Amino acid sequence: MQMQMTEKDKQLIVFLAIFVILVAGGYWGIYPVVSNIFSVQEQIEDEKALQDMNMVKMAQAPLLVADNEQVETEMAVLKESFFPVMSSAQVDKYMTGLILDYQLYAYDLSISMPQEEAANEPYQFSEKAVLEETEEFVDSQADMQADSSVDISEDDDFMSEMPVFEEDVATGIYKVGVTVRVGGDKANIQRMIDDLSLSKQKLHLISYNWDEESSISFAEDGTYDVNTDCTLTMSMNLYMCEE
Repeated sequence: MQMQMTEKDKQLIVFLAIFVILVAGGYWGIYPVVSNIFSVQEQIEDEKALQDMNMVKMAQAPLLVADNEQVETEMAVLKESFFPVMSSAQVDKYMTGLILDYQLYAYDLSISMPQEEAANEPYQFSEKAVLEETEEFVDSQADMQADSSVDISEDDDFMSEMPVFEEDVATGIYKVGVTVRVGGDKANIQRMIDDLSLSKQKLHLISYNWDEESSISFAEDGTYDVNTDCTLTMSMNLYMCEE
């Protein structure tokens, strides 16, 4: 049996051949080009966005430099009121010199050197203290909700409006605890207390307690005198800051 191709079959074969060529050419030729165009266009847009961001940063650079210089100046002024970082021997020398400046003498001197940066409790009426109390209250309400399904959505809304304080910020500030018992003229002791209370340095006079110290002095003729000196035991914190 012989099969002859009609003119219509020939046209169909030619059409299919052309279609295959177009599809293959489009997939292996045109599609990569189009994909590459889209990829390049995205890169161009990304680079343009990066350029715009860099231009904004360059425009802000003088302001940031000025702000940084201002902050550094303010930090330098604040650090002037702190003690420099001292060793135990240096603190001992400072306290001894301070006592001698008031014509007094030390009976006992105890120094507690810091092991880490200072972390004082905030003033009870400060914003941070109020926030900490609020956080404790909300935490307690959350614990109650777990047991009794108490709704604390209003507390959550309140907390979302409160300012956020950064924790664990390195300050470079250290606290040295000093307890000393001094003796001498009562007027000189009182003057020292007054001066320490008004000191502009970061020195916190925590407590002091008056007492008396009796001593006996013997003369060459065998007589003796009983002397009573005023003594003062005081505790304080010295705040040191890294330069």
